[in-house]
Amino acid sequence: MPILSNFPGGAGSGSGGLTLAAVSGITTQVSSGKVYVKWTDPDDLVVAGSTIAAWGGTLLVRKAGSAPTSRRDGTIVLDSKTRDAYKNTYFCDSGLSNGTKYYYKPTLTARMTNSMRFRLFRLQASQAGMLPA
Repeated sequence: MPILSNFPGGAGSGSGGLTLAAVSGITTQVSSGKVYVKWTDPDDLVVAGSTIAAWGGTLLVRKAGSAPTSRRDGTIVLDSKTRDAYKNTYFCDSGLSNGTKYYYKPTLTARMTNSMRFRLFRLQASQAGMLPA
């Protein structure tokens, strides 16, 4: 049966900036041709009472033979848009080949909040010289 490796994946892959925390509480089980995975999605990123980044979804990426380095480096087997949908219930990835090593990477997507959109608009307008300093 597959040997499974799981490792955390925060939102985004760029350097700098603020990101959501990684998923937590990853639990796995295996059976013939199947891997079951469950985890807890992170909370939104809130600073001084303002939501800076909101959880938008969790992608589960699978790759045979080595760990995926990004969401494009493997097969997306799940695109969950319901927070904590797999906190208490396992997601089943089936149709796997026994004896093959599969690696999984949960990758987060964040959505911009209205307050963040307003701040970006003010920043862009200010940089264009439209707002007083």
